[in-house]
Amino acid sequence: MAGLGYWLTPTGRGRGLASRAARLLTEWALETAGLARVEAWVEPHNLASRRVQRRSTRDQ
Repeated sequence: MAGLGYWLTPTGRGRGLASRAARLLTEWALETAGLARVEAWVEPHNLASRRVQRRSTRDQ
């Protein structure tokens, strides 16, 4: 199992960079590194992080 966290400066936000990075890292961890699970925890009130998490899942 691995944990995932992300943070971007204001100039990097709103361009899908965090979602893409999280998706690529998750795919690598599950498919190449052989991990069974990748977890990311977000605060319920942090809508931007919730969007990143939702957009970066395999079940899209």
